[in-house]
Parts: sequence; structure tokens; C-alpha cells
Amino acid sequence: MSTSRSQHSCITSPSLSSELNSRYEGSSCSDDESVVSNEPILQTCEQIKKQLMSRWRYPTLTVHTIHVPMDNPTIISHCATSAVSMRIVPNQSITEICSQFEKYVRHTFNNLKSENRISIKIQSSADYWLGDPDSKYFKAAELAIEKEWKVKPLYIREGGSIPAVRWLERFCDAPAIHIPFGQSSDQAHLPNERIRLQNLHAGRRIIKTLLKNIQ
Repeated sequence: MSTSRSQHSCITSPSLSSELNSRYEGSSCSDDESVVSNEPILQTCEQIKKQLMSRWRYPTLTVHTIHVPMDNPTIISHCATSAVSMRIVPNQSITEICSQFEKYVRHTFNNLKSENRISIKIQSSADYWLGDPDSKYFKAAELAIEKEWKVKPLYIREGGSIPAVRWLERFCDAPAIHIPFGQSSDQAHLPNERIRLQNLHAGRRIIKTLLKNIQ
């Protein structure tokens, strides 16, 4: 038996235009720079760019767990379950991806000529969300952030994995933007998740300025 959770992410289209390519380059560093990461080696700009593209541009399929109900390795279990998640990219159809996934799994299982049975359950799915950083709303948010922090914000292509965002855009017939308030040390989705009061109060002021800018 297999369970699948299909999610979406705010990443670029499979085709890489010169404009999108420049966004990756602007998010890393100049050609003659190297950056020291947590790794014990220096990373070149090209390596950083490839890492960003891997996180922001390409679709993914992850096998999270494979579970059998028995802990005894000498006994063959009567069943097994696996949890799988997928991240799609713009211009891909979530309905088609789920259908192809199920078709492929069943085809592969049937080729085994096994007497066992397989069942596939799609637990949840959602379309991708991709914002337009050149829209007036993004520009208004950029001005509000720069006013608060005295530095231009860095555009990244993450944070589109909230299923309600694309649905709200369609339901309200209005564009959406994502404005992060926290920082990398906030332990997002981990134990002791937190946000600094400084960031929280700054975020409140940013939203206030943003609403004034778009009036």
C-alpha cells in the first residue's frame, strides 16, 4: 500500500529565461566571489547557483517513510506502507502528475507478477503558487521592507507550499504576496519554533506601511 501527499512550491518554470537566470545569479554572488558555508570547503558562485536552482526550480519526489508493522527482521510482514511527497513546478498539472504517479506505480507493481495487492491513496494535493515580483504589490512590499530594515529585500522562490494561497487568489480574484517576518534561526516546523519580538513588531510596521502604499 502506498500513500502520497502532493504539495506545491513557489519555484520557477522548467524553462530558464535570461530574466530568471539573472535572479539566481543575483541571489548568489558575483563571478569572482566564493562563499564560506557551513561546509568545510569554499563554494563557488556557480555551485551556489546550482543549489538554488535545485531548491527553487526543479520538481522533486521524496520517499519519506517505509513502514512495516513488525519489528522482527526474521519475519516477513503481511503488509507495508510508504509515504511519498511530490513538489511540482509551474506549468505542470497536479491532476496529471497524480494520475501518472499512480499509473507508473501500478505498472511497476504488475510487472513483479506478485500475488500481493497494492493500494494508492492521494491524501492531499494543491496547485503551485508563483508570485510576480514585478507587480505593484510586490514593489509596494519591497518599499515597506526597505523602509523598516534600511536594506532592499532579497527575492527567493520558496514559501509557495501553503495550499490556501493559490485557492485564495482564485476565490478573491486578487494577487497574493509572501512576506516573511522571521529568520533562519527560528527553528521553523521544529521543536522550539519561535520568532523574535523585534521581527514581530517590525513585521507589523511593514504591513501597516504596505497597506498605505497600495491605497
